[in-house]
Amino acid sequence: MESNRRALTFLLLLLALLFGTFVRVMPVLQAGFPLNDGGLFYTMTSDLQTADYALPAVTTYNRLGIPYAYPPLPFYLTALLRSITGADLLDIIRWLPVVFSLLTIPAFYLLAQALLDDSLTAALATVIYALLPRSYEWVIMGGGVTRAPAALFLILMTWGVYRLFRSGGWRFYLVAILSGALVILTHPERALHAVAIVTILWLYFGRNRTGLKRASIVAIGIIALTSPWWIPALTRYGWIPFSLAFQSGGQRWLFWSPLLLLNFTDETISLVALLAVVGMATCLIQKKTFLPVWLVLAFLVDPRSAPHVIAVQTSLLAALGLSDAIFPALAHLGKQTSKENEELFLASKSGRWIFGYLLLMLLVNSMLNVQSLRRLVLSSEDRTAMKWIASATPTDSRFLAMTWRNDPSLTPLLEWFPALSGRTNISTLQGREWLPGKQNFHLRLDAYPALYACLFQGTTCLEQWASQQDDTFDYVYLSLATSAGAPPQHSLLETSLLQSERYLVVYRSPTVLIFTHR
Repeated sequence: MESNRRALTFLLLLLALLFGTFVRVMPVLQAGFPLNDGGLFYTMTSDLQTADYALPAVTTYNRLGIPYAYPPLPFYLTALLRSITGADLLDIIRWLPVVFSLLTIPAFYLLAQALLDDSLTAALATVIYALLPRSYEWVIMGGGVTRAPAALFLILMTWGVYRLFRSGGWRFYLVAILSGALVILTHPERALHAVAIVTILWLYFGRNRTGLKRASIVAIGIIALTSPWWIPALTRYGWIPFSLAFQSGGQRWLFWSPLLLLNFTDETISLVALLAVVGMATCLIQKKTFLPVWLVLAFLVDPRSAPHVIAVQTSLLAALGLSDAIFPALAHLGKQTSKENEELFLASKSGRWIFGYLLLMLLVNSMLNVQSLRRLVLSSEDRTAMKWIASATPTDSRFLAMTWRNDPSLTPLLEWFPALSGRTNISTLQGREWLPGKQNFHLRLDAYPALYACLFQGTTCLEQWASQQDDTFDYVYLSLATSAGAPPQHSLLETSLLQSERYLVVYRSPTVLIFTHR
């Protein structure tokens, strides 16, 4: 019986690694350019190298004077890799997130095995995690150069702190302190989640004198290791930029919305979300509230990044829903009522069929996600146009870039425009999290739908929008394709720009038009 469990565990882990690697590598390989975002971090890495690895006061990205207050570890790592290997910076930003994302799979198994105390259920959870879109889609994007290592360090920190509270030992002190410090030095939003995780782990597993002592040592160690960054940063910038960045997480009072609508897994077919609900109900019935509370807490702490963080909790709950509720019920229906048969339902013929179906659905969801991801990339026509801008327009030129994508967080053009052209784009949101006033992220995000609506109106709409933002522009950049490789889609704004005497075409390609604003 034990040999069967070990064989099943090994098979599940093998499937997790094989399929997890496929869904992470394939979209990046097909795209040929960093997926979606990463332009801000591309520029910040270049700024760091230009400054000979001394942290600059501001980044040159979008020429807005954005404080160089972002945790700098990923930029040092990326810059050092570029210096050591001589590889192109775009290639490093394209592939480094994939490497870290792959490392999260074995790290997740470590955590799952510790929390669930069962290697077979942990392996089942690892299969779910490896194929769950939320576990990799935003992590393997260009912006994953910060998100991917933060995801890995956060999992390791959770594992280390849990094991520390449960059993103690200097090894777990080391893991908890080092990985916790790395989270803070890598990603600001994940740092918030790290604090929340340590707190909830202490409440559930370390709420005694020994646990308080261990938590204090971990906190002091993390503060000491990260102080060479945050002390100079606070001295240089004050608290305001950091408070602005932490407030970019969205409306916390709407935290319940994704949970009730079951749209927190980004699945086309909400299979894992439903299994997680079953797992949550099972935990509550068994009076094991840790995982459900941890899931909800993530949304309370930071609704914006919570869906990308809770892939861990979701996968654990989904596996528990299968192992503690669905599989035992099916085994009972099949008159396999012994505990051993319930646990090894996967080894039975009917269990293999059901697991095969579940795996197929996981793969279908992942493949649909992969197809969407590979199209979420800056087109070659846009890249060519930006090279032209960098060489043919004054360095202080201000652009207003327009595209058919109505979600600015899923619009590669907006983030990569300042990075590749070296010019200001007043419709770019990235980096504004650190700026006050009308330049702030939230205000520009709220104003973006009005700008998108200008595609269906005339040139006056653009000028009114810029005036409302207390901003100006010298050029209009109009991207006609809905996604990379798609045919051009024309608009009323394009017709109005072509007919207007105040605008003159200075660049034209099949999918890009650039107008100078007279």
